[in-house]
Amino acid sequence: MSVSFNYIRRKEAHQLQDIHVNHTTTKPGVNRASCATTTANGYCDLFGATRQVPPGGGGGEAGKGRANLRIPDRYPDLYINNLNFNQVLRVGNYNVINYQGFELQFVRRLSRKWQMDASYVFSKATGQADDFLSEAGDDPALIELKSGYLGYDQRHVAQFHAITYLPGDWKLGGGLRWSSGLPYSMVNRVSSTDDVDFQQSRKIYGYKDLNTGIFYSEFRNIHRNPAQYTVDLRTEKSFVIGKISAGAFFEIFNLLNTDDLRIFELDNSSQTLQANEIRRFGRRYQFGIRMNF
Repeated sequence: MSVSFNYIRRKEAHQLQDIHVNHTTTKPGVNRASCATTTANGYCDLFGATRQVPPGGGGGEAGKGRANLRIPDRYPDLYINNLNFNQVLRVGNYNVINYQGFELQFVRRLSRKWQMDASYVFSKATGQADDFLSEAGDDPALIELKSGYLGYDQRHVAQFHAITYLPGDWKLGGGLRWSSGLPYSMVNRVSSTDDVDFQQSRKIYGYKDLNTGIFYSEFRNIHRNPAQYTVDLRTEKSFVIGKISAGAFFEIFNLLNTDDLRIFELDNSSQTLQANEIRRFGRRYQFGIRMNF
């Protein structure tokens, strides 16, 4: 039996990312006039949505049709910097990845016709560089909330694999894996206007209280999916065909037939909760034959 302990540290700086540079947000008294209405986290919220209202009394042009009134939309207002453009994305090396892990491993070498490999990993992965097409910098609102756990951050992973050699050239093995849940975010994908009525498609981290309509900001990836169990089995038989050494194997993946659901994002900006999610495959089988000439 051997025991090993490994420490893994990986830091990647200057990862490629685009950020939106032509709009800003503000709080009352900061580079803008005082705001009569603010969001739950203190940002100005004077516009963003429109509402049709009947025109004022009287005849003439003022009495024709309906007018649009600019109203708060419960999200931080966007103020434009350069009126000649709408959204401007600057590509640069802004993102970072920080990974830190501790691994404890037990290995039992082949003895008395069986062997084993077991390990436990505690790790943490933070930063903004989830993927090449990350939307983390595409909206200037709540920019401080976009650094968080990465999509593959998994706090605990325990694995056990073993194999035994049986009479008649049979082998029987299997693996057991338990892992804690991967993170996901609550987001609101909305369409709103800035201070000069340029239309914006926005993704903001947080959730809306459907009773009051108030938006509450959250850090990215602070929610967790449930933990998962995985059990795999494999049996193999070796035999000889003339001068050929051959064998056949049969494998079962996900023996427990679990269909765990992994959530990537939940969006409750409307009355219907929308989810970006994927369900894992259920039980699968594999059969194979090998021949060595």
